[in-house]
Amino acid sequence: RRGYAAGLNYIPRINVAWWATLRDLRKQSPPDSIITSWWDYGYWIEYVAYRHTTMDGGSLATHIPYWVARALVAPTDRESAGLLMMLDCGSDATPLPQRREGAYGKLRAYGADTARAEMIVSRLATLDRAQAESYLAENKFSPTESANILSSAQCQPPPGYLVVTSAIGPLGGWWHIGNWNFERAYILKHAS
Repeated sequence: RRGYAAGLNYIPRINVAWWATLRDLRKQSPPDSIITSWWDYGYWIEYVAYRHTTMDGGSLATHIPYWVARALVAPTDRESAGLLMMLDCGSDATPLPQRREGAYGKLRAYGADTARAEMIVSRLATLDRAQAESYLAENKFSPTESANILSSAQCQPPPGYLVVTSAIGPLGGWWHIGNWNFERAYILKHAS
């Protein structure tokens, strides 16, 4: 009874519109598609649409919510699309062991501090492949390191879909974390 009551009172609640949307997404998208939405809807997407998601409740302890939020508040469509591609290419599961697979984790492994790694990932999201290679070379990354970073930032991911809802705002506005300023946080941490 307690489990049923908890499920019944869980917010957000799946409704007929969500179910129909996710069912249609399953019918109209390739099976290897990756769906990005806010974490609250991740398990719904996995269960109803039978598709991989960028994040769900299991990814809350990672940097993935930051990058999805950053994509939602990015100043340009190009940066938003580039960040979504980066997530579909390998994500950023920092601090989990899978962090080594994401562009941010690779940059950290190559010696970039947190602020510099975030800045580089955000910049890579706005560049085409040739520009990204030049940018990484300018930042003193070897061709091997650049290729490794770009394999997680600018791969050829499967088809990706973004599902958003006006209900994100009432859920507490967590997507505002996309406005976090790594450089200011770095300065504050090191000024103390």
